[in-house]
Amino acid sequence: GADARVVCLASVMHHHSAACHAHDADYAESKLAMVLLARALSRGDLGRKVDGVPVNPGAANSDIWRHVWAPVRPLFRVCVAPVFLT
Repeated sequence: GADARVVCLASVMHHHSAACHAHDADYAESKLAMVLLARALSRGDLGRKVDGVPVNPGAANSDIWRHVWAPVRPLFRVCVAPVFLT
């Protein structure tokens, strides 16, 4: 087995990296990079084989939602944000 484990913080947004608008593209591409890094580590592509594990923590109440269309933000805060992780 592997000598070590690396946990990479990913997101479901990695599925959308090619289709994202400019304000989301950097975030989505960074999450795709985390998934690809975990895969490369697990295959031993970067030298010694380690367990690379991409994890998705679920929806979180963070600044990533700042791009929600302004008229919808109050509704978003009341209906959606309460179920997010803090």
